[in-house]
Amino acid sequence: MDCKTCQYYVPYYIKHGRYLLERAGHCTHVENRRGKDAWNLRENCALWTPSEDKKEERKKCIEEMLRDMAKTLEDIRLILESDSHSAP
Repeated sequence: MDCKTCQYYVPYYIKHGRYLLERAGHCTHVENRRGKDAWNLRENCALWTPSEDKKEERKKCIEEMLRDMAKTLEDIRLILESDSHSAP
């Protein structure tokens, strides 16, 4: 039972060239937010829960972000197009 396979694990990424590399992470379980070791990862944690649903949730979140980004890019395209038609 590794923290990285738990649904409460949130990874930290750094950008390395064109790639995102996972460097660390923390636990987001409510019971792990107390005391001096709050947020720290643990060996054989009793709070560990399988992350099977996490991948599907992440996929849906990414799809939603991509739709939002596409809308923003379309808005920017329309603004630039409008500016180029109104320029002297």
